[in-house]
Amino acid sequence: METKNDSLRVMFIAGGLGTGGAEKQFIYMLRSLKNMGARIQVITLTQGEFHENSLADLGIEPIQLGDKKILGRIFGMIKAAREFSPHFIQATHFFTNFYAGITGRLCNVISIGAIRGDLHHDLNGVGAAGSLLLRLPNVILANSNNARENALEEGFPARRMFVLHNVIDLDDFDRRMEMPSYEVFDPTRIRVITVARLVPVKRLERFLKALAIARRQVPRLQGIIAGRGPEEVALRQMAQDLGLEPDTPQSGVLFLGERSDIPQLFAQSAVCVLTSDREGFPNVLLEAMSASLPVISTPAGEAQDLVQDGSNGFLVPFDDDQVLANHLVTLAETPGLRQTMGSAGRWFVEQRFSFPRLQRNLTDVYRAIAHQTGNNSVLQVLEPQSRSGAEEIIPFS
Repeated sequence: METKNDSLRVMFIAGGLGTGGAEKQFIYMLRSLKNMGARIQVITLTQGEFHENSLADLGIEPIQLGDKKILGRIFGMIKAAREFSPHFIQATHFFTNFYAGITGRLCNVISIGAIRGDLHHDLNGVGAAGSLLLRLPNVILANSNNARENALEEGFPARRMFVLHNVIDLDDFDRRMEMPSYEVFDPTRIRVITVARLVPVKRLERFLKALAIARRQVPRLQGIIAGRGPEEVALRQMAQDLGLEPDTPQSGVLFLGERSDIPQLFAQSAVCVLTSDREGFPNVLLEAMSASLPVISTPAGEAQDLVQDGSNGFLVPFDDDQVLANHLVTLAETPGLRQTMGSAGRWFVEQRFSFPRLQRNLTDVYRAIAHQTGNNSVLQVLEPQSRSGAEEIIPFS
């Protein structure tokens, strides 16, 4: 392996390059590392996905191992690590913790595992392998305090747990909001949007029920559901049964499917709603607040910290459709309150979650991991940077 200390070197094991929040945050991280002058190697387990173009724009040519079996992948990763000599091998998704952990141990490189959502949900999804995925990497980097708390509940050592919150590139988001949308909506309607995969944990029946109740007082309310998933047929039927007449000229709710123009949809909406049972760090709330929309959310995951009840939106109980409906009515009938809450949300994002903060916080978390693991070579290549105003990313105890 190389022993150069000229720049930070990070090898990523990317479980996917699709359009999801985890993938978007991965690209943000790569951009920040490039800005820091770091060298990057990306190994992908998929092919032909959305953010391959983003890698190309950053001048990164990935090593694609998605067509190989597990042993073939591991051998390919070991070969790449020995040639690249990374300071860290980092997973981008929970299931890739296995590859990052095993490759790091075989190559004597510090491995960083990932938790990108609700850990309990992730563990339930992988069964007996969950403990291995959690504990095989040297440390875990989560994107939310909720994920950290989940890990501690599972007995994971606090000293090996780090948190780096998601961010958003507001300049890029604002440019996209101003782009023309290929969706033309009735300008007389007050649109309430939710963006989610149509899966049971998102509990979109709550959205439909509350919308139907609120429309009895404010018929101009119109719901928008952006996303696809196995629950779509059942949700369409529920919408029909509730009198929302989905996807008709008089529709109370529109099912738009998976979309690439979410900022433009936010620009034409008045309120954003999240109804999940579980979340990690819900990017949809970050984007909605960036669009100066008030948000209404269940206290799922980090939502309970993002939504400052009564300031930038409302927190509602998990199963109280009437409370959710009441807040929809209040916001629909009070444009001034929508503007005030929307402005508060935008300011909140600017102060805590804007993209320029990521480089400083990422540098700090790598330095903290290096201290924790005794990786002096990283400390040599990371120049000291002020932590003034940075998020808390050192190990929690």
